[in-house]
Amino acid sequence: MAHWMRDLVATARAAEQQLRNRMSLETMLAQPNILAWQEAYRKFGVKPNKHKPTCEALLRRILKGDTLPTINTIVNCYLIAEMEHLLPCGGYDIDRVRGDIELRISNVTRHLLQSEEPKQKKPTPGKLYMVIMAAS
Repeated sequence: MAHWMRDLVATARAAEQQLRNRMSLETMLAQPNILAWQEAYRKFGVKPNKHKPTCEALLRRILKGDTLPTINTIVNCYLIAEMEHLLPCGGYDIDRVRGDIELRISNVTRHLLQSEEPKQKKPTPGKLYMVIMAAS
């Protein structure tokens, strides 16, 4: 593992411990940012108790003792930011996006193509997905 990746992993582990030191699952659920995302999910018809907002799901995993996954530099950076600021983050290589990016609730009429993998995944009904539409 390259030294910069070791440093990033060490930063992630420190941020995880800081999160565990500053809040519990109960206090995390009372945070304004978490409550706001739960309300946003309700407003677009998704039950946040059934389909957790991404930030809440990540924080739950960390507070239960799991660690952030080591994916790549950019993803690891925004997962750390998400954990520290209690806001969902994400990123796309805009030079590789062809078409529009949409946020929509699954109606299960289509299959999802995950990244550039040839495997398709059937979406969960009612779950919120970020979809990159293929350019025509």
